[in-house]
Amino acid sequence: MKSCEKFVSKDSDYYFYTASQTAQNLFFYPTCLGFFHYLPGYCLKRTNYDSFLLMLITDGDCQITVNGTTSHAGWGNAALIDCYSPHQYESETGWKSLWIHFDGPLARAYYEQITANFGTVFLHSNFHGIYHMLEKIYQDFANGIPVNEPQISTRITAI
Repeated sequence: MKSCEKFVSKDSDYYFYTASQTAQNLFFYPTCLGFFHYLPGYCLKRTNYDSFLLMLITDGDCQITVNGTTSHAGWGNAALIDCYSPHQYESETGWKSLWIHFDGPLARAYYEQITANFGTVFLHSNFHGIYHMLEKIYQDFANGIPVNEPQISTRITAI
């Protein structure tokens, strides 16, 4: 689906997904994913959005605020956001991001472990590997490939 959101380039697209009950009980599963080119001036502020968000910054930079703490994210950074909590992301200059909103029975435990060790925004030594794994999930949706929930869960876990 093409984005028509203000301050998001028209070439940006995203996909929604409703997981099966089995996936919701057992796996990590995507709820929404996409590739966005955020234009200068973009700002999103939410009190909650029932999921966790992983953003890979592929160009530009942005500021991410979670529970009142702001972090800078630029090219090569990953950001892991608890969207159940108040959060905001914005940029005066714009940025590009491959992203996935996901959830699952172990999502909070993974989130807490990762952010306790690395923070909300971090530079991962295997950015390109993570990018290609996330891009594979994105391309499967973009190409209409039938969803294989256990496989997507495995990919999210690997990321």
